[in-house]
Amino acid sequence: AGPYKPLNGDDACTLCPPGTYSNITARVQGPCETCPSNNSVSALASGSIEACLCVPGYSGPNGGSCSACPAGTFKSLNGSAACELCPSGKFVGETGATQCEECALHMISIPGSRSVDACKCDLGFTGTTNCSACSAGSYKAANGSDPCIPCPANAFSPAASSALTSCLCDAGFSGPDGGACHACGYGAYKVKKPIYMHIYTAILKSTSSNDCIQ
Repeated sequence: AGPYKPLNGDDACTLCPPGTYSNITARVQGPCETCPSNNSVSALASGSIEACLCVPGYSGPNGGSCSACPAGTFKSLNGSAACELCPSGKFVGETGATQCEECALHMISIPGSRSVDACKCDLGFTGTTNCSACSAGSYKAANGSDPCIPCPANAFSPAASSALTSCLCDAGFSGPDGGACHACGYGAYKVKKPIYMHIYTAILKSTSSNDCIQ
């Protein structure tokens, strides 16, 4: 099955071209049967209808009807595999897609997104169409266009911080990450963390051991 030969003689059998098949042996008449769907394809010399596979962007059983992948999904290979959701950070609006489009830099989307409008600024970034990093001393813990939130008083964070716990108490202040920061009292100083105890200091909010008096 697969080839055919319409004439007597020693000529070679004619192979069924791609996109067709023949399940008959010793076939004398061409052409071969066409795959049942315009969106399916078969290899050269295919010998059964099951050799007709859905093309990328379409899904269905081998030898059967092929349906276009809906918006938000894609399929990159021939065969009967199901269409896949666009992964996080990608989208596609048309049907029959073979790949998804990337969201812009520093933007994120949920799986299966169907539009560029689904792309939102990532954690630590803010904006609408162009996302900018939260400035040092602020943070943003949710996706979207909400503004960055300043760190609590006497705390600081690096640029593009994505959590309140990124806000660390300044030198001379102590407290839990993301929490209230209290000035180091007499007898203590803090450069970073933790608080280092010495005999005493004569200054509140000291940041250096040079302020300690032996």
